[in-house]
Parts: sequence; C-alpha cells; structure tokens
Amino acid sequence: MKRALPLIVLLAACGGASDQNATAAPHAAWATLNVSWTQPTLNVDGTALTNIASYRVTYGKSIDTLNKTVAVPFNQLSAAIPVPRGTYFVSVTTVNALGEASAPSGIATADLR
Repeated sequence: MKRALPLIVLLAACGGASDQNATAAPHAAWATLNVSWTQPTLNVDGTALTNIASYRVTYGKSIDTLNKTVAVPFNQLSAAIPVPRGTYFVSVTTVNALGEASAPSGIATADLR
C-alpha cells in the first residue's frame, strides 16, 4: 500500500446530560471523547489518495496502551466516543479499500475530568 500522509487529530471534551429530564451530578462518571481529523489527500510518495474506505480511532488510558478501537466511515471526519472520565490518548489511522492501514497519526491527549 502507498502509505497515506499522517493525519491531524483534534480533541474536544464534553460531559453532562443532554436530556432535559435527566439530572447529572456535577462530576458525572461519563464524558464524551470528541475526536476530529483532517482527511489525508496524498500518499507518502506524493500520489493522490483516492481509495479511503474508513478510519480507525484507537484510544486508551496510557500512551503505551491504545487498546480500544472505533471504526469510522470514510465520509466522516470525527467521532464522539462515550468514555468514563479520565485522561485519554488517541491516534487515527486511514484504511484503504484493500483493508491496508496507514501509519497512525501522532498521539493526541484529552483530559476529561
């Protein structure tokens, strides 16, 4: 596979209840890990990247243990992942139509406390 260029990953955090009838403690146990990225357009060799099938958002509670993965369709450039509060490390990988994955993006950090 021609490897896609690295992605730029942005993180945002939010928490609390969205249902008007729900009540949430000031420090609810769950938060949302919002991850967004820029779609790569080139392979590492400079040729156009034309066959993106999906993205993989990989995250975990340790920079050395990104042990959870969420698949995201090719036409989405973000994911909202419900997680217990805490600090998370996140990376995104591009997957082509053949199932081949790019190198992961740099690791971003989010503190959801």
